[in-house]
Amino acid sequence: GAANAFLKTLEEPPKNVVILLTASEADALLPTITSRCRVLALRPLPARDIAGALQERWQAPAQTAERLAHLADGRIGWAVGAMKEPAILEERGEHLVALSKALPAQRVQRFELADILSKDPEALPDLLRTWLSWWRDAALVAWGGAEDSALVNFDQIDTLRMLATRWKRQQVAGALSQTREALWQLEHNANARLVMENLMLGYPVVESGELEIGD
Repeated sequence: GAANAFLKTLEEPPKNVVILLTASEADALLPTITSRCRVLALRPLPARDIAGALQERWQAPAQTAERLAHLADGRIGWAVGAMKEPAILEERGEHLVALSKALPAQRVQRFELADILSKDPEALPDLLRTWLSWWRDAALVAWGGAEDSALVNFDQIDTLRMLATRWKRQQVAGALSQTREALWQLEHNANARLVMENLMLGYPVVESGELEIGD
């Protein structure tokens, strides 16, 4: 296959050429390829480093740089893109508004929302990734395991703290796990409406009027 064909290039590379290979998992590569490479683990950048780069290189205002640095979750490319393209942050705000509608709703209203959202299945993975980051932060707050600066959605800290006093830790952990599972199911071509309905059934409820999520 392609990997075996590329092996020849690695064995006899052109002169004065440096070849960089990227992979999400080293196990996805043939051992004969990894054995010929020097492995460098690329880790997410700390928010402070991203914020500093946005201010120094892209002249972003300090407040904007800090916000984008947290939301980037270690991805400086995402932060630069969001700074240049306001629609990226607008989309994130829409995702959180949808979550704010789901959590206070009863079963019938949740099914109606699931039906609306599932009509655009291609948009669901990005929606669920936003929700997943929000539930991950909710879990960190519920367990008291991180400073505010470690949160991706640090602009939601007041809401997250309030919910930490309303919900049991098991409810938050369950919602996080269910969101991750729903994302996996969608990526493996499961029925979008059934996935979203099942997800809505598992989410904990918060009293209407107590929840403020979004920009």
